[in-house]
Amino acid sequence: MRKQKVEQESSRAATSLSTVPLFNLLHSRPEAAGFTLIEVLVTLLITSIMLTVVYTCFVGTVAAKQYSEQVKEAGRVGQAVLGLMRRDLEGAFIFSPGNPAMEGQAESVGSADADTVNFVTTSDSRRAVDGKGSDYCEVGYVLYASEEQEDMLSLCRREDHLVDESPFSGGVLELLDDQVKSLKLEYLVDDAWQTVWQDEGLPEALRITLVLRKDSGQKKDGEPVMLDYTYSATVIIPAGRPW
Repeated sequence: MRKQKVEQESSRAATSLSTVPLFNLLHSRPEAAGFTLIEVLVTLLITSIMLTVVYTCFVGTVAAKQYSEQVKEAGRVGQAVLGLMRRDLEGAFIFSPGNPAMEGQAESVGSADADTVNFVTTSDSRRAVDGKGSDYCEVGYVLYASEEQEDMLSLCRREDHLVDESPFSGGVLELLDDQVKSLKLEYLVDDAWQTVWQDEGLPEALRITLVLRKDSGQKKDGEPVMLDYTYSATVIIPAGRPW
């Protein structure tokens, strides 16, 4: 009797086992099993793509910020130089009647415009002596080849707080900027612009075109990318023509 019961249970187990699909037996795995190699590789691929996108966005943001800062810096320098020249030119006057009141020369350094201008102005001296300035002074703007940077010019402001018999020379040079590409000056008289001036009177206006060459904040082949920034202004000279 007992033997017959055992045989019946074995028969039922065999029948139950035979009803389980062979595919499920071959491919089943415990619920606690880890990820497959393919799943890990796909996860790593997705993660690397996301990190690449984030890094690209970060680098682009940094480059844009650097470029913006360089543009602001170039604008600050350019506007400061034009503002100083405007102040001096608006105060220009005829110091010695019968003699040239202004000397403007069209010059160049290499292939770049490097015009110069000298005159006497009533604007306050930037170089006070013993804490005191003067009511008028000699002023000039001149460019030299930069000693530190190739293909660059250094823009200097000449000032002599004592006006003497040679108002277009002497004094002290003040460096305004050493990353100048060119400076073009034009003089207005009788509705016509001319490139030189050496007359007893003063022109009606002076047109300034200043080009600065500044680092863009970006690099190419390991070298900084330089960009040109142009600033221009037309300054009316109150003491100018008609005379």
